[in-house]
Amino acid sequence: MRENACRIKNSLEFYDSVVYAVEGDPMLYSTFLDLYRYLDCKVRFIPGISSINAAAAIFGIPMAEKDEIFTIIPAVNDYEYMKK
Repeated sequence: MRENACRIKNSLEFYDSVVYAVEGDPMLYSTFLDLYRYLDCKVRFIPGISSINAAAAIFGIPMAEKDEIFTIIPAVNDYEYMKK
């Protein structure tokens, strides 16, 4: 992944910006996260419909209504990874 991040960074020498499009959420189970760790340039996210909202809409399941509280808690198998 570091090689791909270098390609993106090197492209910035010739272009004002580079686009990396992802399906779903760029910061949730995305291939972009593998690259993001190696980029040392300005990154701008252009949000769309999150995959969580899209899934709820497809299945017709409300995520929260009225006074309900909706919380997303990340879960991982390796908690040491989250400390880095």
